[in-house]
Amino acid sequence: MHAVYLSEMQLVFAFIFQDVDNFIQNSGEHGVIYFSLGVGMKGTQLPNTLKQLFLRTFACLKQNVLWKYEDLDLENIPDNVMVRSWFPQQSILGKPSIICFFGSSEFHNLFWG
Repeated sequence: MHAVYLSEMQLVFAFIFQDVDNFIQNSGEHGVIYFSLGVGMKGTQLPNTLKQLFLRTFACLKQNVLWKYEDLDLENIPDNVMVRSWFPQQSILGKPSIICFFGSSEFHNLFWG
């Protein structure tokens, strides 16, 4: 783990699992979208129709999508979507292939977005 200190802010870069790193690296020219509702809003609280709407929408994108989702009960996950209950957010956002971050408005997400 590496840490970078910038004034009052500390950035900690955590290990990225190989399958996640491969998914990011193999995203091609279109890049990756990182989608996280944070800890205040659980994806499991979303109605199933909304979850499926997200998945159908993600399937139409040229980008790969990383979706932080607490349960792995999702069905019909498209090939361009990787779902995990946790991602090392700071390390993910530090990757040059990440072109978009959809997150909640939690305070710490304002730093990383």
